[in-house]
Amino acid sequence: MIPYISGSEQDTEMYGRRLAPRLPAGCVLALYGDLGSGKTVLTRGLLRGLGYLGPVVSPTFSIVHEYPAGRDGITVNTAHFDLYRIRNEQDLESTGFYDYLTQGWTLILEWSDRIPWAIEESFLRLTIGRSGEENGRTLCLEEDLPC
Repeated sequence: MIPYISGSEQDTEMYGRRLAPRLPAGCVLALYGDLGSGKTVLTRGLLRGLGYLGPVVSPTFSIVHEYPAGRDGITVNTAHFDLYRIRNEQDLESTGFYDYLTQGWTLILEWSDRIPWAIEESFLRLTIGRSGEENGRTLCLEEDLPC
């Protein structure tokens, strides 16, 4: 695990673009980081790397956004979760999380620390922390690919 040092939002987004092709369809990426750390910026880069060109915003109030992205002529259905307001198993189940999981969607989970009971061993974990300058970030992918 070698941390990646990002100096800007553009850098963080580019990291996501470069990471995306390495993620197999159906992979779950659990993101960890404080408010404003760049989880949504990274997600935008991941979705761009998967071929999605539309707007990407955090699903703060809807909890989940669906993105039909394409890569190499293959559709990669991706669900982007904001789990900040999830408090228990019932809340998580009401989002459709387990349905997405069993249907083979690629999942990107913001605020994964809110659902420790649901994080499986096979999920990839990526931590974003602040470093140095105002927009500096350290990104650590904790597992080897593929998931």
